[in-house]
Amino acid sequence: MTYIGIYNREERNVQLIIHTLLSAVLLMVVGRMVKGIEVRDLKAAVIGTLVFGFSNWLIWAALGGLGPMLLIMTLWFFALVVNAVALMITGAMVRGLKVRSFPAALMGAVVLGIMNLLLGVLFRIFS
Repeated sequence: MTYIGIYNREERNVQLIIHTLLSAVLLMVVGRMVKGIEVRDLKAAVIGTLVFGFSNWLIWAALGGLGPMLLIMTLWFFALVVNAVALMITGAMVRGLKVRSFPAALMGAVVLGIMNLLLGVLFRIFS
């Protein structure tokens, strides 16, 4: 008899690693597509992905109950602003990843959001 808890935990860990690596590749693509964002190498992209995820979580946690209300009131534009701020923080913290301006971060957030959406759709289609 297989213990389902262990199987699910191992499966979840593999999914987390794959998601992190794919997000790092997407971050490298954003670095190529958006003027003002530079990603030196895969190592910087992987570290940047982890820092971006944590800073994004930290911003939303700091907003507390205001987050959902702001999303509804701004028709999700606020989420792009939060992602842009998280991208700016990431660029300041990670060596090998530069975000030169807020407009570049905002454009990077848009491109990253679109690519994540497309990737999510592809995974749902092929799973």
